[in-house]
Amino acid sequence: FEPIGLMRFLALPDDPALINEAAEKLLRAADQSWRSAGIGHVKAFHISTGYPSFQAGAGLLPGELAEQFRLLTGAGYRLATRHYALQRKLTDLMEEEAPMADLSLVHRGETGDWRYEIYRRRAERIASARMVHAALDTIAPPVRVAYVTHIHVAPEWRHRNIGRWLLRRMVNDATLLGYDEMLVHILLERHIAMTLFVQQGFNELNYRGYVLEKSFEE
Repeated sequence: FEPIGLMRFLALPDDPALINEAAEKLLRAADQSWRSAGIGHVKAFHISTGYPSFQAGAGLLPGELAEQFRLLTGAGYRLATRHYALQRKLTDLMEEEAPMADLSLVHRGETGDWRYEIYRRRAERIASARMVHAALDTIAPPVRVAYVTHIHVAPEWRHRNIGRWLLRRMVNDATLLGYDEMLVHILLERHIAMTLFVQQGFNELNYRGYVLEKSFEE
């Protein structure tokens, strides 16, 4: 695999008169560093990297990215994907009900990293999900976030309430473990996943989730 560069954040000056010059110098220096390391492709603000609290005030979420978006596209970055952020406060437990008698939900993993799988007749895996610990210690008071990295139901098993069962189990586990809220990023085109989370009490945050990419010429 070819190495890639990841831009986790682009912090800009408070003085609007300095933004363009500062960003130009920062991006030029970053390009030089990546080129010298033999990196030919860069992703900016990819959700796998998380986001620093000083930029967002919420640890995992970038703040208003209008200026960053303008500056990066002007520097040769192109929009790759957009995603939403959905959040649910964790207070009450939810009723769980297996949609079919021959399904079993298996929970694996360790503290801070939980993996879930649903099997039919204990042989055919039809759904999976993962939830990880994300403590926002820089916020007062600290917030414990259960972050859903992915949830997937096999296409032929969708629309049977399997995703609802899986998600409710994750919500209940996070609640019992003492987490304050659950957070998930959903790609713009994943309409079914968006509907599932909204139906289970998740709310869309005021959030712009852009991932941008840039490739260097040889």
